Amino acid sequence: DSDDFYRLASDAFVCNLNGEIIFHRKASSSFVPFPHHDFSILDNGDYLILSNFVKPFPVGTDSEMIDIWGDGFYVCDNEGSVLKTWDCFTELNPSKIDYINALKVSKDYVHANSVTMDSAGDYYLTLNRLNELWKISGETLEVLYRVGAQGNIDLDSESQAYGFPSGGLHAATVLSPDRILCYDNGKQL
Repeated sequence: DSDDFYRLASDAFVCNLNGEIIFHRKASSSFVPFPHHDFSILDNGDYLILSNFVKPFPVGTDSEMIDIWGDGFYVCDNEGSVLKTWDCFTELNPSKIDYINALKVSKDYVHANSVTMDSAGDYYLTLNRLNELWKISGETLEVLYRVGAQGNIDLDSESQAYGFPSGGLHAATVLSPDRILCYDNGKQL
């Protein structure tokens, strides 16, 4: 309902093939406040939902506290109960990161756009603004690795020869643990 938040959803629905609604929840502080971009049903029937997380940080020359809209995910059961949450601020502190201008992008800090889970229970998140793919432990919720521009692993020479990642990663699809297919927008970094 706002030009600034065009990407947010107000409701989460699951319908069967007959069009009957089998799950419906309004975005809220007790469910998922700011769902966007990606919603999937896990093998066990739980829901994996990408969402914004809003936290205040001191940024700028006068260290004024401003709300930063970062990304993360929720895992919910079929009753809408939140089972697990994770957000990007466990890895990135907007007050200390110098390669993202937190003041300029405070309403869309890292722009995550997909989250998925592998057969081992670990999560993979694509971050368009950072041009990275992150692996997050399903057990500890720690970031295990980051592939991309500011990543913490070296890419092999074949990946580098193809120019991966060239820019704007989307749509992580797990082929097997640690083997992820992504859509790359090819935007200039």
